[in-house]
Amino acid sequence: MKRYDFILIILTIIVLVSIGLVSVYGTVYSYMLSASNSNWTSTWLYQEYLNKMNYYAYPFVVSLIILLGLCIPKRIFPRRILIWTSILLVLILIVLGLLIDYSFSLGFLLIVSMIIQLVVIVELFLKSKLLNFEKEGFFAQMGSSLLHLGFIVFVYDFVLLQESSLHLAIFWISTFLLTIGMIFSFYNKELGRNFKKNKAPCSR
Repeated sequence: MKRYDFILIILTIIVLVSIGLVSVYGTVYSYMLSASNSNWTSTWLYQEYLNKMNYYAYPFVVSLIILLGLCIPKRIFPRRILIWTSILLVLILIVLGLLIDYSFSLGFLLIVSMIIQLVVIVELFLKSKLLNFEKEGFFAQMGSSLLHLGFIVFVYDFVLLQESSLHLAIFWISTFLLTIGMIFSFYNKELGRNFKKNKAPCSR
């Protein structure tokens, strides 16, 4: 499990650094265009710039989504079948991409990840012993789960729902989940202590 986590962490860092480099390149490139033509955003150059940046960023965004989809199952699947589950998931994505559409396959991955993460949250409330977490404590684990769920919802909204009427509503849902997840993650010890203090008088 630790080796699996380590590989996911390294790959995620590489992908995030690559996205950062693409962003830096895009900033420098747009600055150079602005220096030569202050009205370039009103010309065909702007659309060409957007197409080029999307072309550069897309493989890394897809890689990040796949890594996220591989990270979620480790919470709920036994380690002996985790690798095979991940391989099967990637193969399903490739088949769906070839047979239907790669946007559909990414949507499928994100929806499966959402369902798994929701199951994890329900299992946390039920105090299941079957879940795998590196950190101890309800609030730390719930914070991690909500952060993952919020990020999945955000990516799903950003990648697949930009033209949908639900775009803004889904964005605010993801923002709420991410905010609560960060509060639970960063202040899990304080929340745990306060919860125990409030619970103690009621148990007497």
